[in-house]
Amino acid sequence: MKKRIFSLLLMAIMIVTCFITGCSAAKHFSASKSSDASFVRLDEDPDGQYIGDFYLDDFLISNGATDVWKSNDSYDGADINAIFKNDICVVFHFDFDKDNHFDFCHLTKVKVGAIKDGYSAGDDTEIRSNWWRVFDATDPDDFAGNGYSSKHDIDHAYTIYPVRGFYANGTLLSVPTYFTDGFKASIKPYLRIKPKRLNSDPFADSNKVGGKSKRGQ
Repeated sequence: MKKRIFSLLLMAIMIVTCFITGCSAAKHFSASKSSDASFVRLDEDPDGQYIGDFYLDDFLISNGATDVWKSNDSYDGADINAIFKNDICVVFHFDFDKDNHFDFCHLTKVKVGAIKDGYSAGDDTEIRSNWWRVFDATDPDDFAGNGYSSKHDIDHAYTIYPVRGFYANGTLLSVPTYFTDGFKASIKPYLRIKPKRLNSDPFADSNKVGGKSKRGQ
C-alpha cells in the first residue's frame, strides 16, 4: 500500500513538473513568435539558459543600420556599435560575469545617442554624442517596457552568431530572449526622429521609453 501511495505521489510530482516545464516552453515560444523570429535559430533540443543563436548583425541592418562594428574588446567585455540613417548611434555593452568567468559575455547596457562631429569605426571607438539615453538591458521592464517581465519569458538567452568577430576576449556574446522586443520599445522610437530634432534627447521628458537621459560628451 505504501509503495502504491509513493508511486502516485511521484507521478503527481512528475505531472506538475511537466506542466510547469511545458508552460515555460510555451511562454518562450510565444515570446519568440511575438519578436522577429526570422533572426533566431532555436536549438533543436534547448536545455538550460541558452536556447539558440541570434543574428544580431542581420537584425540591425534590417532595421536601418548603415554601419555595425565591435570595439573595446577586453577581459571585461566589449561593445557592439551601430549607426543608423538619421544619425542615431547605439552602443550595446557586454560584460562578463565576474563570479563566473566560464560563462558567456552578457548584454548589460544599451546607450542611444546622436552622432556628434562624425565618427570612425575602430577597435577603440568612443562615439561622441551631446546626450545619451541609457537602458539597463538586464531589467526587462526598463528595456522592453513596464510590466514586460510579468507576461514574457525573461529567463532564457541567445548566443550571438559570431560574424564580424562578434566576440569578447574570444568568448561568445549573448542577449536575452526579449532583446528584439526591447529594441522595438526603446530604440525604434529614436529611429523615427528627424536629425534636426536630435540636438537633445527628444524623449527626455517623456515616459514613452524607459532608461535615463544623461549628458553626453
